[in-house]
Amino acid sequence: MDAHTLITTIMPGGFVLMAAILANFTAQFYKFVRHYVDYHKWDIAYLFTTGGMPSSHSSLVVATVVAIGIVDGVNTTTFILALIFASVVLHDALGIRRHAGRQAQVINQMIQDLQGVQEAIMEGGLLNNPKYDRRLKELLGHEPIEVAAGTIWGIVSTTLFYWMLTWLLQMNI
Repeated sequence: MDAHTLITTIMPGGFVLMAAILANFTAQFYKFVRHYVDYHKWDIAYLFTTGGMPSSHSSLVVATVVAIGIVDGVNTTTFILALIFASVVLHDALGIRRHAGRQAQVINQMIQDLQGVQEAIMEGGLLNNPKYDRRLKELLGHEPIEVAAGTIWGIVSTTLFYWMLTWLLQMNI
């Protein structure tokens, strides 16, 4: 039995799951390392944060689509369903989540500006309410380049994973 047949018959779901997790984890790990390179400090939150370059959501769903295409073929209902699901996720990352992040930036800036005005007029008062001290999460969605990078990474990582797994199986490792 050849390596491709082993992957597609013995562990098809496992391959799809591993490819998706690998793409997602490596995209998130890149953000974690990139933060260290930029700021010279480790921040574990970057392993779990949303937004940023590359889009780990895009990597995850595109890797799933590619892996299903490898396992089931592209002319199957499973592949089409995965493709539709990925399209919704990519659209959401570019649209709704991106705009929600922009709204959070504006609201945070408005609160900061109003607090500055109030402090200039008097100490204490309405805007010193603790509920205004909590900032909204601004990094929710993605710029098109971040989604494109995540999409490309999903394709590349799954293809590399498939080639590596095929090679290892052919070598009987």
